[in-house]
Amino acid sequence: MSTAEARPRCRVCGEELSSPALPALDRHQGIAGEFRVVECSGCGVAWTLPLADDEELGAFYPSETYAPYHQPGGAIGRLLFALANGSRFRAPPFHEASVRPRGRLLDVGCGRGDLLASFAARGWEVEGCDPSETAVAVCRDRGLSVSHGALADVAGSLPDATFDVVVYLHALEHVNDPVRELELARRLLAPGGSVLISVPNWDSWQRRLFRGRWFHLDPPRHRIHLSEGSLRTVARRAGLAVLWTRTGTSALGLPWSLQYVVGGRILTGGRWQLPAYFAAAALYPLTWVAGRIGGSGDFLHAALAHPSAPGSQSSP
Repeated sequence: MSTAEARPRCRVCGEELSSPALPALDRHQGIAGEFRVVECSGCGVAWTLPLADDEELGAFYPSETYAPYHQPGGAIGRLLFALANGSRFRAPPFHEASVRPRGRLLDVGCGRGDLLASFAARGWEVEGCDPSETAVAVCRDRGLSVSHGALADVAGSLPDATFDVVVYLHALEHVNDPVRELELARRLLAPGGSVLISVPNWDSWQRRLFRGRWFHLDPPRHRIHLSEGSLRTVARRAGLAVLWTRTGTSALGLPWSLQYVVGGRILTGGRWQLPAYFAAAALYPLTWVAGRIGGSGDFLHAALAHPSAPGSQSSP
């Protein structure tokens, strides 16, 4: 990668990234090479090394096999995803939006548009952006308004202070510069608006247990890895206040990480994929209990706002 440095530095605080590295492979899409994840001793943001330029990121997402770019196949698969989308407004971070008046929403890294469709069905005016031409085409086929490009590419064409909600649903971990990214989001927020974020939780017990075989590590696509503390640091540097943070437990994190331990890859593909999803759903109560016993869950959720907005004092 062109930005690989002998002594790489954190893009948030500038500290040299010299702490012990966590070696990891791309066990999901099979991108060649061994990657390292290093936690910054200055701000706590963990980075996938080698660092990469923005122009290099597209090569990490094979358009034919990267699932978030495609509609789920089969009637049962579509039903499962519909049920998941229908329940998202009862859980963080989207319960924040469920109590708001309907407004304008921007989904950054919207993929195939499931979240946009969910909000549109509830009467929101929605827009999205994604760097994948494949994902954008799928969204437009669904009648969704989506721009091709990362937020840095399209923000100039969007009017300032017009979005009531800006969403990063498992998208912020894919960017090279989270402070720059959230500064752009802050500029687009309407008065009283909020940025809703879900990312893998670097402080989760699953990450500590599975290390380089943690499913949500996902190098090289996940460029940064955030804990509650480091997310607060990034938000503050971007000029945003943290309204609240929560951790949660996903259905797939534990069983998919176990597959990486047993076979070094996802073993339940092809005809076994749908039974695997049913099994993961059936095991979720046990996974949830394990998360409660083991400490922080594998997902981190947050709501951010302008520091001057009412109720924007950071919560514990």
